[in-house]
Amino acid sequence: MFATAADLIDSRGGNAVVARDTGYSESAVGVWKHRNRVPRAAWPEIMSAYPDVDLPALLRLERMSGGGKGRGHGQKLAPPLPAGAENSDVNVSGTERCA
Repeated sequence: MFATAADLIDSRGGNAVVARDTGYSESAVGVWKHRNRVPRAAWPEIMSAYPDVDLPALLRLERMSGGGKGRGHGQKLAPPLPAGAENSDVNVSGTERCA
């Protein structure tokens, strides 16, 4: 079978072949390979083009790549702004406001 998204792409003949088989551009498939992640939006085309690649296999690939956590793959968001920071009339810096 395949352990990574890059392995899946390589096992099917590479970027150009997977692009042709799924209807995606070769550059899109190249991005999948580089990121080692097949986006969920492409799963129906992958499963249709390759009947031996089923949903459990794609879910396993996603877990192996750390995917499924949304953008940034687990990166933390910036902390919230202090109360009133969105209002320029409120001084949140502790310094005097210049007119």
